[in-house]
Amino acid sequence: MTSGNCFPPHPPLSRQGRGRYFCSEGRGGRMTKFLVDCMLGKLVKKLRMVGCDTVYYRGKDLHELIQLARQQERVILTRNTRLTSKMTETFVIRITEDNPALQLEQLLHQGIIALNEERLFSRCLLCNSRLDEVTREEAEGKVPDYIYQHHKEFYRCPQCHRLYWPGTHQERMKKRLEQYKTKTLLFLAVQAI
Repeated sequence: MTSGNCFPPHPPLSRQGRGRYFCSEGRGGRMTKFLVDCMLGKLVKKLRMVGCDTVYYRGKDLHELIQLARQQERVILTRNTRLTSKMTETFVIRITEDNPALQLEQLLHQGIIALNEERLFSRCLLCNSRLDEVTREEAEGKVPDYIYQHHKEFYRCPQCHRLYWPGTHQERMKKRLEQYKTKTLLFLAVQAI
């Protein structure tokens, strides 16, 4: 999927949770933003990896979680069976899978997110900020010498200042994402039959 699809500024109050909300820009440049509760900590990194604006809520207070989602216009992702859209008036998506890779697949299969090549690896995996491209000179002395000598592209988180570069880890992640994409297309084809 590419950016530019029209989506509501934030999800409507769907009772079944079957709407299609993508992790790509919608009307007015807005994106669906997620608030992930403490039951899904490993999913946070995967969502950030695919470019989704994802906040991790480590607390246990459901009322605080709901309030934060409302204030920041975020969709709640949870495994908590007690938390539903009916009780919160906030869009809640219940994740049923245990494995973080399968959790991401669930969101892809349900059409909650779509992979967008332009958004992949655009967020800091630690703090969720959008990454800024930096020159090689700015990265010199801040990355291992081998990395500096063999890479031309570098990105920095403006908040935590962590540096990123397209290395072998990124290639492995891209392969994994291609597998997700292929599985999702097969899943959707089977559902259409």
